[in-house]
Amino acid sequence: MDYRPGKLSGGHNHSAAVARELSLSFAIMFGDESRDNLDTKTDDPIYELLKLLNK
Repeated sequence: MDYRPGKLSGGHNHSAAVARELSLSFAIMFGDESRDNLDTKTDDPIYELLKLLNK
């Protein structure tokens, strides 16, 4: 696969950014705009994952 950031949609870029942040295992993650450009098919599972990780 050869997907460059400039060729991805805003939603795909945000999905990649969320995945990157989750893989780094920070003690604190700020998600102020983490879901803005995502469609509901992608947004809902990410929101549920963030809620689960917050417990």
